[in-house]
Amino acid sequence: MALSDMAQVFLAQLDRDPPVPISRVREGLAKAELPELDVWLEFHDAYAGYIEMIGKQGACWGLMHDRIRFSPVATPGIVHYYGDPGDDDCEVFCADTHPSYNYSLDRRGHLQTGPVDSFDRYVEQCGLWHHFCTTGATPNSNSRLSQEDILALVYNGGAGPVEEVSDQYQQYWRGDNILAIWDIETSVWVNVVTR
Repeated sequence: MALSDMAQVFLAQLDRDPPVPISRVREGLAKAELPELDVWLEFHDAYAGYIEMIGKQGACWGLMHDRIRFSPVATPGIVHYYGDPGDDDCEVFCADTHPSYNYSLDRRGHLQTGPVDSFDRYVEQCGLWHHFCTTGATPNSNSRLSQEDILALVYNGGAGPVEEVSDQYQQYWRGDNILAIWDIETSVWVNVVTR
């Protein structure tokens, strides 16, 4: 997937550590008895080392890291995973971050922290948020806005679906002055920003 200009601008503003070479990641996967899935290796090759700030904490993307910054439990030079390496539901951790953020990829390449159907789409979503928020947006918390209030903002603001960042989990809606996320499974507006 070729990234949009917004996603590329988002990546360009992130700090980036030197990534661990793919050859060492392959060795780490083999040592953990994990498969060398193309979707995992392609993720690491494209995104390893980028540092996404999450509030006061962060996430350094990649399957393996020489330096641990954010995780209280990770070990340098190790591919960390959840589950039995032989099971279909085994996931690899794809960032040095606090485990509560659930940055892991399943065997299909779905990122569990959204969830999002691919890391490329996650970067597109981040790019859209970054663009919208750096052009005068004000975050609104769901605790201050009712679902009816958000729905009114979406429809009165002329928002429409943004298909290139939406997937089977969440639908993004954007208007000139609003960006909102509809969670498909729960049928709830889960986030909104306005300007």
